[in-house]
Amino acid sequence: MQLAFSMFDALPEGFVPRVRERARRAVKPRGDALVEVQQISLLDLLNMREEDIGPVVWADSDISTLREAILREACHTLLDNRAAIATRRERWAWIQSDDWMPFSFKACAIECEVDYEELRVSLESLLRHHKALNDLVASAA
Repeated sequence: MQLAFSMFDALPEGFVPRVRERARRAVKPRGDALVEVQQISLLDLLNMREEDIGPVVWADSDISTLREAILREACHTLLDNRAAIATRRERWAWIQSDDWMPFSFKACAIECEVDYEELRVSLESLLRHHKALNDLVASAA
């Protein structure tokens, strides 16, 4: 026995589904405030001389953002089992390092207002829980 049922057979006669009309928003004109921006490729940028690029000015907020991004990326990569073991070992060595440099683990953690010792202990606990600490420590020895 074969059953065939069309989904449109169950609709009552004369039924026409309503389609909501989307309200269109007017685009605000920007006026003369547009700035001409030249887009270049990465290869062009790498081939340019330093004098052509101009000086890079870093604000304190830019450095804070960079430190936070470095710390987040290191923690994320360390706990991500999909990452290569060599990469995870590098992150673990960076976290375990007691060096004091502008972008060291301690500097990045302090910039993010995090106690770096507690963060180390927490990461180590997570790695033990996921049975990943032995892989990272075995290579360091």
